[in-house]
Parts: sequence; C-alpha cells; structure tokens
Amino acid sequence: MEEEPAHVQGPVQISEAAAAAIAVRPIPREAVESGALVAAEIAVRRDRERRLQTGRDEEDRDGQ
Repeated sequence: MEEEPAHVQGPVQISEAAAAAIAVRPIPREAVESGALVAAEIAVRRDRERRLQTGRDEEDRDGQ
C-alpha cells in the first residue's frame, strides 16, 4: 500500500506550499482552538437548519 504524502491529513488535503509554510512556522494553538470553535458553531447552525427543514425541531420542542 502506498504511503500518503506528509501534507495529506485524513480527509483534508492541503497544498504542498501550505504544508511547507506550516512546517516552517507552526499554527499557533490559539488559532487552532478558535478554528475549532468556529467549526463547532457552524456544525450547530447546520444541524439547527436541518432540523427546521425536516420538521424535527418542532418535534423536539413538543417532547420537552
């Protein structure tokens, strides 16, 4: 089995230039944490939108 290049991380692929830049100057912890927060907020918003579109949000409220 072929080994993936170092710049391929799971399902996300980044350009070789970006991988080289990150290797030279790592991403600060604060940036990673704030990026994770933004991703979580987006996931919550998308879930809420999906629930509203499917009518599941109303069912959830009725059950509470």
